[in-house]
Amino acid sequence: MSDIAAALRSLKRMPVLVGGAIASLAVAVGLNVAVFGLVHRALLSAPDHVVKPDRVFTLGFSSTDDAAAGSMTTTSYVSFRAIKDDVRELAGAAAFRRTASTLTLEGDQKNIDAMLVSGGYFTLLGVRASVGRTFGPTDDDAGAMAPLAVVSHAFWRNALQQDAAVMGRRLRVGGIEYEVA
Repeated sequence: MSDIAAALRSLKRMPVLVGGAIASLAVAVGLNVAVFGLVHRALLSAPDHVVKPDRVFTLGFSSTDDAAAGSMTTTSYVSFRAIKDDVRELAGAAAFRRTASTLTLEGDQKNIDAMLVSGGYFTLLGVRASVGRTFGPTDDDAGAMAPLAVVSHAFWRNALQQDAAVMGRRLRVGGIEYEVA
């Protein structure tokens, strides 16, 4: 009780100093909570749309001769198909590769960031298209239709000017013609 009484007397003698200290602590605690929330949402928790986040992981490959050198997380598509087809536990595997490319649209060239994904990519993540369709495992088969593209809402809004007839539209990316699915 005597400590509380001493604290109240100090508060009466120097209200600005004590108020400043309390305000500083409140701001510091608030900023820490906000930063933790951002870090948790951006780095530690799975996106809401991922169906089974505990089943999503990245494979790494390393040489048995030099395991200390680290692992490589990229491989050829041929190796990916062999792993997917021959390792039963990875039957639902998907592959992706981020790439910078050039989009030719109505005679204009634009630099874009794109992802090349395998047919199981959207299924693995549990993502559905709001319009049209995404890729399926059969889209990976030899003899499948022409290469398909799934565009983001932001890309549709900005680059394609919200074209209502975007389904089936042809886009030339990196010299290859894709059809919007």
